[in-house]
Amino acid sequence: MNADLENCRAAPNTGAPVVTKLAKGQNVSVKEGGGGWSHLATPPCWVASRFWPSML
Repeated sequence: MNADLENCRAAPNTGAPVVTKLAKGQNVSVKEGGGGWSHLATPPCWVASRFWPSML
């Protein structure tokens, strides 16, 4: 994925509402990860883990 923004969702599934969009290089705090999703503390939402390498 080469997008500069990634959806951060209310729950760990693609059908969940988008809470915010993460910008490439944005600082986040990860609470937990697993099942292909990472739960962020800041901002509080879920992002698909497969997008992390392209978001760094």
